[in-house]
Amino acid sequence: MLKVYGALIGVIGFSVFCIVGGFALKGFVADKMDAEESKTVVIYNGAAGANGGTAPNGDPLPAVDCNEWNLRLVNKSNPLPEDFSISLVDIGNNKQIDSRCAPDLERMLSDCRAAGCNPLICSAYRTQECQQDLFDREVTKFMNQGFSYDDAYCLAAEGVAIPGTSEHQLGLAVDIVDKGNQNLNDEQANTPTQRWLYENSWRYGFVLRYGADKTEITGYKYEPWHYRYVGLEAAQFIYEHGICLEEYLGVCTNAPEVKAPENGQYGYDSSNNNAGFGE
Repeated sequence: MLKVYGALIGVIGFSVFCIVGGFALKGFVADKMDAEESKTVVIYNGAAGANGGTAPNGDPLPAVDCNEWNLRLVNKSNPLPEDFSISLVDIGNNKQIDSRCAPDLERMLSDCRAAGCNPLICSAYRTQECQQDLFDREVTKFMNQGFSYDDAYCLAAEGVAIPGTSEHQLGLAVDIVDKGNQNLNDEQANTPTQRWLYENSWRYGFVLRYGADKTEITGYKYEPWHYRYVGLEAAQFIYEHGICLEEYLGVCTNAPEVKAPENGQYGYDSSNNNAGFGE
């Protein structure tokens, strides 16, 4: 009889254990699912991104959708798809830009002029053919200085984007210079126009894209004239935290090493020694 009662108690105890354990497991699974569902899944060019880290000062990076038109990352690691297209609008002097950021650009330039500055857009949207020509001319410039094709290609890529990887092809970038100094060099940063833009461009959704202290991340040398539209919210965060777009999106690994194509030279005129525009 004692054995029967013992067996019965064992069965009851095991059943209670399973029921309680089942509820506990169900609760654990439910909590885990809720936790997973509560996470903001960041989409980065069609794949889960790494956004969600912290800025250099420890502030959390905002959860964003990197597929939003104004946050799309175009660089050496992220070329534009071949079928990419946008709606362009004329902004004068045979220049065009994405129509969605044109009003903010117009406001920025108007206020810049009202502050006594003389901004001039020297480059905006570029076609694939235009970017190819600029890059080829930059390669030619270095080859005419005695560099091999491979070395010239890599040197060119430091200042002019490889075709298909330029923000100018995205339609959201503008190169702005001061009318009193239209040279694309570091001295541009000391002009009244650039000083005003550096302090105020974020108010209009634009950021200085290639900072002097971000070259390892962006893959481009300092360009104090290159401004990229990212939208008002993103621009304010990027400016206030002193970060670049890659850091804002949480994908701030160092830029990849550039290598010349294995098939060698292509498509440039060695008699043309003009330097191209930046990026």
